[in-house]
Amino acid sequence: MDFHAIAQRAIGDMPPETRFRPEDAEVIRAHRDLILPLAEEYVTSFYDVLFAHEPTRAVFEEGERPEREATQVDFFRRIVEGPHDDEFFAWLAFVGPVHVVRQVSNPMMLAMLDYMVLYVMKKFRGHENADAVTEAFVRLAATLGAIISYGYEVAWQEALQNVVGMPPALVQRMVHEEAQRMFPLRSHGAASYPHPADGAPPRGRPVAWPVYFFSIHSASGGKATRSSAVKRVVRNAVHSRSESARPSAS
Repeated sequence: MDFHAIAQRAIGDMPPETRFRPEDAEVIRAHRDLILPLAEEYVTSFYDVLFAHEPTRAVFEEGERPEREATQVDFFRRIVEGPHDDEFFAWLAFVGPVHVVRQVSNPMMLAMLDYMVLYVMKKFRGHENADAVTEAFVRLAATLGAIISYGYEVAWQEALQNVVGMPPALVQRMVHEEAQRMFPLRSHGAASYPHPADGAPPRGRPVAWPVYFFSIHSASGGKATRSSAVKRVVRNAVHSRSESARPSAS
């Protein structure tokens, strides 16, 4: 996997107004003396939230929390201190396949990025530069979420291509065709698919509800078998390439 390409593609898909900018990095660095001392308290609360919720607690192995907390402290310091360069964003792209292996879903990841923003916002409440710091972290979290989730998606795609033994272009076309079959669009994203608020409309009733469908489908094997096979391929790729392909975090 080309982590630099993944990061740049994810950033390129974001509208410019939503991306993490050099001026945002400057705002965060200018306030690092206030932000960095929060690292340990933030990380403790971060994992308190994760371990209080059964689906996220199930991700962790017994006795693993101290090690994960130390890693998260380092991560928080890195995103505050930078440098926020191509290597930094490529390093973030590597988190995607790691999350596939660890079974960390994108909803879990995105929710905790939002938690980071809320934490910083609360700590800077009343500060003269509260708005600037909060906006910088909002764009930072949006960019991190885009890169990590896209890295997750690419890891699944590449692993599935290895599992089913099909060329990437063919897999992509099959996914697109199956998505069209499952969610037939009329025009401008309106689908013949029931909106939850509509209860149970007659089958095939057109409902103007935009559907954003990003999925991977295989025509062979059961769901559990495919899932475990894909994770096995990603796990092997992460372990075999981590030393040679992962950008340095220093």
